[in-house]
Amino acid sequence: MDCPICQHTGIEDGTQRCPKCGSDLEAFNYLSKIDSHTKKQRKTIWLLGFVSFIFLIGFIITFSSIEGTPEKDSDVNKQLELLKNENEQLQTTINDLDQQLKAVKDDISKQQSENKETGEEIASEPATLTKEGNISDYYVVKQGETLSYIAEKMLGDANKYPKIANENNISDPNFIVVGQELNITNN
Repeated sequence: MDCPICQHTGIEDGTQRCPKCGSDLEAFNYLSKIDSHTKKQRKTIWLLGFVSFIFLIGFIITFSSIEGTPEKDSDVNKQLELLKNENEQLQTTINDLDQQLKAVKDDISKQQSENKETGEEIASEPATLTKEGNISDYYVVKQGETLSYIAEKMLGDANKYPKIANENNISDPNFIVVGQELNITNN
């Protein structure tokens, strides 16, 4: 450091007084440190600016290479729109089926209530569709009924009682129990 008063050179940094003129150098030491620190900050700012610029250029290049072409964007939008429409149609179908199921359950409850009033029993399960596409129904055996009577009532032919026995694993067609549920396939 140089003395600003007498221009004496070679003074060590941090010296409080000039060895030649005795001037107080403390304020000048602080100013020198501030100047040195400011120069370092400028270098750091320039370096950060340069790195930020390089990062920005890299980001722009990367983003422009990732971004799809307008044709691809259009195809993706078309596919997205088709999927949305299909989803809406499926949701509508689900809602319709839910309403139909509710109506069937209401009908079953109504039928069960009516049958209780008349004393008839019905099976707890509604008719179902078998793998072969035949309608399968459940029937609850009542007092005094035989398989031939049930075959006549459900299938329209009393001689089809062996079919009911086979479908329900009944070894003796003459022995059925009141309250027994029978699975009867109408084909």
